[in-house]
Amino acid sequence: MNKKVLFSLFLFGVVIFSLSTASAFWPFDSGTDVTVNGVNFHLPDGFDEVEPEDLDSVNYNEAFSYTNNENHEYITIGVMDHDGDADSLYSSLISKGYQKEVIDGKEGYGIVYPGGPRYGYCYLDNNKYVVLDIPFVYAEEGMQHDELLAEIIK
Repeated sequence: MNKKVLFSLFLFGVVIFSLSTASAFWPFDSGTDVTVNGVNFHLPDGFDEVEPEDLDSVNYNEAFSYTNNENHEYITIGVMDHDGDADSLYSSLISKGYQKEVIDGKEGYGIVYPGGPRYGYCYLDNNKYVVLDIPFVYAEEGMQHDELLAEIIK
């Protein structure tokens, strides 16, 4: 091979490596897209084990826990149909200690769960009531709860 071709291949490799280390510019999305009761979400890499939640003990139409077996973290997503009043729902959440928070353009309400480093976030999406239970800090990626939520919510 001539020197120009080798140099071009080397340069191409350096560019790809540089882009891969700066994930914000990486053109290939990593993770997994999932749909729960008609609402789309994006899970970070590693949350591969899926367990359906026992719907007899909760009021969701559909709910799943996604576990990362490498670090034993999990994300639970529950979605139920909601045709009621949003203000009443949000007032109920506020009375339970939830705080208003906007994540990725979705107005919702979040709370740090007592007894563990977990965070709950609830919001409405096209007449669907969405409840997310996530790690407060996702150490694997060095993400705070709001950054993790921004990745999950589509």
